Amino acid sequence: YISSAIVFNFGYEWRKGWWHNRLLVLFVVGFTVLHVYVTLVPSQTSCFFRVNCQNEDVVVGVLEGSVPIQNPFNTTLMPEHFRRGILSLMAINTVAVVIYDTLIVNGLRRRWGFQKRAKRAADILALNAKQDV
Repeated sequence: YISSAIVFNFGYEWRKGWWHNRLLVLFVVGFTVLHVYVTLVPSQTSCFFRVNCQNEDVVVGVLEGSVPIQNPFNTTLMPEHFRRGILSLMAINTVAVVIYDTLIVNGLRRRWGFQKRAKRAADILALNAKQDV
């Protein structure tokens, strides 16, 4: 999902964060607005993606023509409370991924990696010191 693009581009030590990449910010904002709109508003845009759409409103495809929605109900229209629930899940997923990446990936695991590399470097130095003697 879009939140993964943000999380994996935080930057930290070796590069700048995603907020410095204007093109990425433009795409993230654009795709987020598109996802929210398609999820919440039944329209021609949502029918293009076959989400929140009735069979009568299906957008004609370029290559295939008008292919009906393939389910027993002939619709993908979601109830209002379900749309809000999906939007809540999108927000919760974003928050969870950001917290996980910040605390675990770039927090605990990173510190563990630094300690492991420091110990390995100390072991190599000790081994070199023994060989010099």
